[in-house]
Amino acid sequence: MADTQRRLTLRQERFVLEYIATGNATEAARLAGYANPNMHSARMIANDRIATEIEARRSVVVEDLEAKIARYVA
Repeated sequence: MADTQRRLTLRQERFVLEYIATGNATEAARLAGYANPNMHSARMIANDRIATEIEARRSVVVEDLEAKIARYVA
């Protein structure tokens, strides 16, 4: 991450992890501790830094899964 980019807050980081685990933005916001999950879920998904982090982490998960499948098939 470039020094000019701000890091995600701990709550935003938790949202990213919960969103990847559940696939549900409102549930992820609730589990991350946001007081109004319906409102915050829309804000989190619209946030460019959060969307970029979700995509990056999802990519890692997919690559890991593909590697596991390849090992299983071999």
